[in-house]
Amino acid sequence: MIVDLKIEEALLVVGGSIIDEIEERFPGGEWCGHSFFPNGLPRGWEC
Repeated sequence: MIVDLKIEEALLVVGGSIIDEIEERFPGGEWCGHSFFPNGLPRGWEC
């Protein structure tokens, strides 16, 4: 039997995602494109 899982259910099965782990570990961080800046964006940068 094949069961389709919702995204939330799939994340529970596999243990979450690396993106969630990064955001939890560095709560003040910001994403810019595919890059993550744990201390926020550098001065003068725009996304």
